[in-house]
Amino acid sequence: MADLPESPPDDPTDRAEWLRAASERHYDAGRYAEALAASEDAVQIYRRLAQRWPEMYALELIDALKDMAVDLRALERRAAASVIQEEVVERYRALVDAGHALGPDLAEALGDYAAGLGHEDAAQAAAARAEAVELLRTLTAREPSGWSALAEALDRRAQDLTPGERRAMLEEAIALSRAHATDSADDQRTLADRLESLAFVEHHDGAHADAAALAAEAVEIHRSLAAEGETNACSALAVWLDTASDMLVAAGQPEQALVWIDEALAVFHRLLAADEGWLREMLICFEYRRDVLMTLGRPREALASAEEAVACGRRRLEVEAPVDFWVRAELHRAEQQRAAVLLALDRVDEAAAATDAAIDALWPSFVEDPAHASGWLGSTIAFRKTIPVDDGGRVERYAAVMARVDREREAGA
Repeated sequence: MADLPESPPDDPTDRAEWLRAASERHYDAGRYAEALAASEDAVQIYRRLAQRWPEMYALELIDALKDMAVDLRALERRAAASVIQEEVVERYRALVDAGHALGPDLAEALGDYAAGLGHEDAAQAAAARAEAVELLRTLTAREPSGWSALAEALDRRAQDLTPGERRAMLEEAIALSRAHATDSADDQRTLADRLESLAFVEHHDGAHADAAALAAEAVEIHRSLAAEGETNACSALAVWLDTASDMLVAAGQPEQALVWIDEALAVFHRLLAADEGWLREMLICFEYRRDVLMTLGRPREALASAEEAVACGRRRLEVEAPVDFWVRAELHRAEQQRAAVLLALDRVDEAAAATDAAIDALWPSFVEDPAHASGWLGSTIAFRKTIPVDDGGRVERYAAVMARVDREREAGA
């Protein structure tokens, strides 16, 4: 972006544009309050201009309102942001009713409004998604090139429906994708996304064979997209292989699930060589591998995967800054699950040591935020007490500290 003049211009249009640019700079720098102040000033100017010259400034006002909603959400003022997004919807609707070819923009605004409402007003969010679907159906009937937006809207709308209705809507989205998708990466990715959504529904509803078949079709698309080695495509392949392996296990195909997990690990290893930000995904993948090996009755191999998961968790402690609750919690979980495998192998002393390590991993989070960590630690301490290995009273001391802090919290409340 070009350098801004130090002070805003006098001309109202130039001044509004200057304010929007200033708001963007503040936002990019994390100065959300300053970004909001500038976007509010821009909106006020565009309201006056649009009132006097609506044909010229209606869309500029809408764009400024969108900026303002983003700034409000950054400040966690969700209710205020939803009010602004509703105004965006109404302004687009008025323009469409007046004959402007802005149907796709209205549909997108409806989707954004619904997403912003979330669970706080589920009925209103569902109504907005339903309106977006019907609008896009009409538009796609006239101009089939808009099929991708309709497929995505159907996917979003499906979350509001009963299982049977959800399945039918996702099947409609998949049929659209099959009918119109070209070989372009974007179109194929859209088809894979829809297949994944229906696979999750079938898996949740117990139709495990159907879920596995859909998952396998999505895997083939991801493999094709990842063939050139592009990072995003490779990561999408690895994440889906890892996630969908659970569907294969449920369908009675644990050996094939293990093949998928190993393929995912190979991809993650390549990604990790360039970016240690993939450590979390590696940790989760090794955890899945451990679970499948335990299902197959191969605990010694499962232990190797459990130890790899722990190693990933420990490395995250070294490289991630700041270390948040979830970094410690995921190492805690990995250590605890390693302990469970060791117990299955009757290596009781090592299981006790792994459980102690799980407690140590999360204890700093308890010190920082007892309310967040106490549930996790409490269950692990209870588990440790069942392992017949003496720890010199260490776990009892931890339990006593937790009990005292809980009492103090209750008294303070």
